Amino acid sequence: MKQSEALTISIGVLGGVDVFLTATVIPVPVWVTFT
Repeated sequence: MKQSEALTISIGVLGGVDVFLTATVIPVPVWVTFT
């Protein structure tokens, strides 16, 4: 697996988890977790 592929996948997974957490556990805007 190339570095860029691993980075893309990890960002996708983190983004998915982030959206899931903010939508269920912590009711805050998603962009807050990226700042």
